[in-house]
Amino acid sequence: AIFETLSGQKLIQPFDGDGMAVRISFAGDGSARFTNRLIMTDNLKEEMEAGKSLYAATFSRGNPNRKSILSPPFSLNFKNVANTGILLWANELYALWEQGNPHKMDPHTLETIGSDTLMDALNQGEPFAAHYRIMDVGNEDRLMGFGTGSKGLDMDLRIFEFKPEAMSPHSTRREVLPKKGFAFLHDFVVTPDYYIFHLNPIV
Repeated sequence: AIFETLSGQKLIQPFDGDGMAVRISFAGDGSARFTNRLIMTDNLKEEMEAGKSLYAATFSRGNPNRKSILSPPFSLNFKNVANTGILLWANELYALWEQGNPHKMDPHTLETIGSDTLMDALNQGEPFAAHYRIMDVGNEDRLMGFGTGSKGLDMDLRIFEFKPEAMSPHSTRREVLPKKGFAFLHDFVVTPDYYIFHLNPIV
């Protein structure tokens, strides 16, 4: 990942670094090939063209090129750094980040194809969490993921299930959690009967 701004300033929090994917392939002769590529999100390309940071950092205080301590939490113009998880499903490869769309990549070259809504399961910019679960359901693997958003003081929680043959959701469930709009859901647990989420306190 990139751990400094384009102007050379070191990031305060490494979780704000732009993501990089790594691929190691093994040949039949015992050799291995190493490939790595940056996840070229639209936000990163914009900053490269501008030659400076344009977006607020999620875990640090504000835009690294600005010295204000007021952002975040007051600025919500966060950068999708695509740096938290990698998902290979239905022969498709994605880089994941907590608060935005996945980024689709070529599974062989790791070239970034672009932001992806999972066959319109997500709205543009809508989160698909970076942590997912794969569970056996009826003798087939099932991918399970979630995303969150806020509606005033309430949390909008969406749960997705995908069958092995496609990234189009097999099922989608939406729950509104009253007065939980500021909770942060990072991960979850799946059992045969339940999805289990822990609502972390903010303070």
